[in-house]
Amino acid sequence: MKLNHKKNSDIAIVGVGCLLPKANNYQEFQDVLYSGEEIIRPIDSDRWIKEIFSGGDKNEECESYSDLAAQIDESVYLDIKRKFGLDNDFDTRLIAYVLETYGQVLNDLDLENNKELNLPLILGCMNPDVQFLEEHVFKFYMEAKRDLEDLLASDNNLNHEKVFQLHDEMLTLSNSDLSSINDESIFQTFVFKRLAEKFEHAFKGRGFLVDAACASSLSSLDIACQQLRTGQEDLVIAGGVESNLSAGTFVVFSRVGALAQSTDIKPMDAASEGMIQGEGCTLFALERIDDALKNQRKIYGVIKGVAGSSDGRSASLFQPTKEGQMLAYKRVWKQSEAKPFLIEAHATGTHVGDLTESSSIEEFFRGNETDIGAVKGLFGHTKGNAGALSVLKGISIFEKNLIPGNAKVQNSRFQNSEFIVNERNATISSELST
Repeated sequence: MKLNHKKNSDIAIVGVGCLLPKANNYQEFQDVLYSGEEIIRPIDSDRWIKEIFSGGDKNEECESYSDLAAQIDESVYLDIKRKFGLDNDFDTRLIAYVLETYGQVLNDLDLENNKELNLPLILGCMNPDVQFLEEHVFKFYMEAKRDLEDLLASDNNLNHEKVFQLHDEMLTLSNSDLSSINDESIFQTFVFKRLAEKFEHAFKGRGFLVDAACASSLSSLDIACQQLRTGQEDLVIAGGVESNLSAGTFVVFSRVGALAQSTDIKPMDAASEGMIQGEGCTLFALERIDDALKNQRKIYGVIKGVAGSSDGRSASLFQPTKEGQMLAYKRVWKQSEAKPFLIEAHATGTHVGDLTESSSIEEFFRGNETDIGAVKGLFGHTKGNAGALSVLKGISIFEKNLIPGNAKVQNSRFQNSEFIVNERNATISSELST
């Protein structure tokens, strides 16, 4: 791959680490990516209480009609806890995932002999692990609600207004407890405390979290690139993490009918029935391209531009606007001189989201023959880690010179022949790979 770059503007990816379902490192990720191995399955019973939440009715307040997810095996999580000597009471899955992935990036950089490491971590993350707290609150709420309903059904002389007032107070209390305990858990800083303890020789830079919903990991990369371009940092680790597969996330997506009911998820297929949640962590070491070449780093890929926009005026999180998406395309287009031969779509698998995105892509990028892909067809929607996972797929394509297929897509939303959703793995032409 030839490197065409502008001095002090292009950013090189010089280190990679990941922990994903059925993929404990970058090599295993590539194996799954090109084999198309099925990794989505019913969520393990120890992740949430199925007797309470798995009711099969999307209209119920605390039930989900789907329990499917792309999840990291419990044995992998326990092995990481043993490896780092983590505390069972305080160290969550998220902390374990970040420690393992951060260590992989350090090993990839081979910086053990450098005594002046000052590596910051910019971590995209949507929300903490709330499994046990969430189950406690939901269980309390549901049991109390049933008691109230039984009272109403058994005694017609009860003051119904007073009972419903009690019900509302109970729900408010539950929500307040959830928020206050989350705040007091100091989750946001605890992950960096553990990094400082376990990687004392390396983690001496700044550490902070970025929450931009499903764009969290891409936002962290954006900030990292800005810090490198302005000279604030010389080497930055950035990416995203997601470990929250708690019942509440399923209930929320179930209420709006956003979940697929089978493992046959097909982002960018007109017949797609919804999304599947996933989890994992993906981190990159980033360095200015000139420094990476001078330091003789292995270069996995080059970031030529990052841009974004806001869909804040849309009706909801599940109804993005074409105009907002096209604004992001326009902004990043100014930073790059190359025409895209591949677009990795956000493509969650929901009808409205995929339809909006396919429309914006067709309108903005028309005139170029372009391959379309969506890694969520394999690993599900990893939310806070989603963007970084798509970047990981991108660097794999350049390394292998091979575009992974989308085997499940039979009825592409792209009727314009310029846009191709390959069913099978496809080789990149030599002209495009330079």
